[in-house]
Amino acid sequence: PDIPPILVKKEYIEEIRKTLPELPDERLKRFVNEYNLSEKDAWVFVEDKEVADFYEKVVSKTKDPKETANWFLTELFRLYTEHGRENIKITEDDFAELFELIKSGVISRNIAKAIFEECALTGKKPSIIVEEKGLKQVDDYALIEEIAKKVIENNPQQVETFRKGKEGLFSFFVGQVMKETKGKANPKTVNEVLNKLLRGN
Repeated sequence: PDIPPILVKKEYIEEIRKTLPELPDERLKRFVNEYNLSEKDAWVFVEDKEVADFYEKVVSKTKDPKETANWFLTELFRLYTEHGRENIKITEDDFAELFELIKSGVISRNIAKAIFEECALTGKKPSIIVEEKGLKQVDDYALIEEIAKKVIENNPQQVETFRKGKEGLFSFFVGQVMKETKGKANPKTVNEVLNKLLRGN
């Protein structure tokens, strides 16, 4: 007997489609469009489902797909290589906490990398590491100015060369102040202070 055609509602097809796992090519397109990643970066995530899933979890907390991708591609993947993925304990909440500490100026980006590594290897919360090790960013203008004056005083030769036009030495002075503060000084404030002391700006 003739079987009448079966009509399947479009909505029903969509429902079924949603229950199927997303194919890598589809996910790649979505990462490029939704997270504004380059195709090259998106593919690095998509070719490893576990990594892609974790990336999406982290982004749902940090709300910053680009910055999250940068941390994955540099810091996280480096730790995966050096210590093995199974030994990395950082969670999406840790990522969000670390990003907040950077954004609010509590820690510098430089210090954040060391905190990230310790958090990833020990499972300790970023804020606890900051407190335990006294890693809060130094943003006290007067204190930074005092340190900068000492650096200038201790390097008269470099000051003279700088004032004769060797602008590249500015980064030397920034580096010395950062060294004195163990990397904790706010780089923006350091630049402001040195600008004033060396250039009179």
